[in-house]
Amino acid sequence: MKNKKLIDYISKVAIFSALSFILYLFPKFPLPFFPSFLEVQFSNLPAILGGFVLGPLGGCLIVVVRFVLKLVFGLSSTAGVGETADLLLGICVVLTSSLIYKYNKNKRGGILALICSVIVWVISSVFVNYYINVPFFVKAYCGGDINGLVAICKPVIKGINSENFLEYYTKFAVIPFNLILSIIVSIITFFVYKRISNIFKKDFFAAGKKRILVICDSFKGTLSSKEVGEIVVNNVNKNKYIAEYLPISDGGEGFLDALLMWNKNLKEYYVMSCDAFRRVNSSKYLFDKETKTLYFELAECVGIKDLSKEELNPYLASTYGLGIAIKEAIIKHQPSKIIVGIGGSASNDGGVGMLEAMGVKFCDKEGNVIYGMCNGKLKDIYAIGTETFNKLIGNIEFEVLTDVSNPLLGEKGATYVFSPQKGAKKEDLPILEANMCKYNEIVKNHFNNDFNKVPGTGAAGGVGFAFVAFMKAKLSLGIDVLLKSYHFDELVEKYDIVLTGEGKLDEQSLNGKVISGIMSYSPKQLEFVVGSCALEDVAYTVHAIVPTVATLDDAINKPKESLTKLIKKDFN
Repeated sequence: MKNKKLIDYISKVAIFSALSFILYLFPKFPLPFFPSFLEVQFSNLPAILGGFVLGPLGGCLIVVVRFVLKLVFGLSSTAGVGETADLLLGICVVLTSSLIYKYNKNKRGGILALICSVIVWVISSVFVNYYINVPFFVKAYCGGDINGLVAICKPVIKGINSENFLEYYTKFAVIPFNLILSIIVSIITFFVYKRISNIFKKDFFAAGKKRILVICDSFKGTLSSKEVGEIVVNNVNKNKYIAEYLPISDGGEGFLDALLMWNKNLKEYYVMSCDAFRRVNSSKYLFDKETKTLYFELAECVGIKDLSKEELNPYLASTYGLGIAIKEAIIKHQPSKIIVGIGGSASNDGGVGMLEAMGVKFCDKEGNVIYGMCNGKLKDIYAIGTETFNKLIGNIEFEVLTDVSNPLLGEKGATYVFSPQKGAKKEDLPILEANMCKYNEIVKNHFNNDFNKVPGTGAAGGVGFAFVAFMKAKLSLGIDVLLKSYHFDELVEKYDIVLTGEGKLDEQSLNGKVISGIMSYSPKQLEFVVGSCALEDVAYTVHAIVPTVATLDDAINKPKESLTKLIKKDFN
């Protein structure tokens, strides 16, 4: 497979290189008002297009191959000097435009890349003419006397002479000529890139096969997003399908792994933290040194995935471990922005554990600091101190990724909707809610603002509320942020079938989850791969493990084997 990909890549470089070489040969013509030896040729057009499609390395290879072909076919009339100048100019232009587009793969990024390519093109042309072309031509063909060039340029550049030649030639010939040529090439690139990219982004060895993209959420408690993708890719019929996968997350489990797939600037770090019951553990976070951005996944520190059903306790579970991780990372990296995915929590503490770890002081009626914050201690809060906390966070920008829009309180709030999943019994709900109401009142009085009804503040047992109230965080749908980062609007066009799904397909799946995010991009053919389906009427093909190929017990106890069996059955 790797060899095929390499051959496919080389084939595309070769095609673009051939086009670039052909366009170097013709059309080739001078422009009026410029010296006759300045000829229009569009050989950089395929190189820029190739850089956009194949990346910076591919674009530069096209320029190099064109250079070699010109020498091999004996097209150099300047002992390779002019070709070397073209090589330098081409690499500068293609490298600039393709690097910008690589990290901004959208219409705006393309326009920015082309504008920058025009600027670099003109600057490079001045350099190569000033230091390479003109000095060589004067020495090799004019016997060191610049008057030969002056004579050629005089009919079109008034006032030029041997003393001001470089100044006038640069100002009235090199700059305007290359500005016109680069603008024309950039305009053509803008209008033809979409069609060209649709052709060249396809695998030349995949003729007759359907391309599948697997982008499934985790099957909670059984398979990660990455594991689901690998199982599907490894078990589809290779004679019928070309399958690839991308791990994805809505901000919960697998969020950091998904980030690592698209952002190569991210570096992994580990910090000693603790789980939801303050037992020491080690948790991962990511840091982008270029943008000074930290990334955290709540489920990595204090997630419900690491607890047994018997351990769950919404009164005592705490987000303290997340606070430790954030605090230590701030001290170490001094970030300007922090992004946190908060799905998969085990607590219902309103984020007080996290805040305590970061320096917020919660005091009781007598003014004593309360330690070990959790839902059970919310009722004891009478005052809040944020001086140490404020010094820690400074002007850091916070963004929180979630998949829900629930408020903190009420029948649709954190307690009544989510705490039953975290061990709360029916009789616990009014007590847990009363504790949260007390907490909300104290926070409202402290900040003179009621954050309760902000959509998403009920996420992760009220962690969303803590971020909004104490850190002025922006709440975003995690799936939307990740799909935009993947440039999914362009990516989805490459595939005939997009497979998405999660452990259980239900009403929640269609509201802020991975599945709903994928659906919003309207893939050519969308199908679901799920553990089980609780919906009766679904407008898409659903591949369900239960009851198609396994019982519920088998699906839970042997998830890999069950999903493998389903894929072999439905994609053979």
